[in-house]
Amino acid sequence: MNNKLRILVEKHPELIKFIQYALVGVIGTLVHTVVLTISVELFKMAPIYSTMLGFIFSLVISYKLNSIWTFSTTVSIDVFFKYVATCLIGLLVNVLIMFVTVNMLNLYYLYGQLIAIAVVPVFNFTVSRLWVFKK
Repeated sequence: MNNKLRILVEKHPELIKFIQYALVGVIGTLVHTVVLTISVELFKMAPIYSTMLGFIFSLVISYKLNSIWTFSTTVSIDVFFKYVATCLIGLLVNVLIMFVTVNMLNLYYLYGQLIAIAVVPVFNFTVSRLWVFKK
């Protein structure tokens, strides 16, 4: 590791953890999308059930990657349930943002999604760091 990168890591460990968390999120999104697509196109499953299956695969893989790589903890069922709860609360925050944006402010739904993309990952990361993976 070069000297500048080492200094960045030492000075901003939370930023590095957030970047790792975000990369796991990208991997989770890819897993979700691949499972959804394969389930619909290859196995002819309904899209609703396929996206649920994709969410489950993504959730398990994201939990394992965040446990091992982002937060350097061991995998356990108790922590997994905390992670699931956090993800579900994040989903509720996303839905609330969408509801306010579309139904109350009468804005285009993708504006709501942009706000959710900015808010929910930060919320989930903060709860994960302070509660789910707390050492």
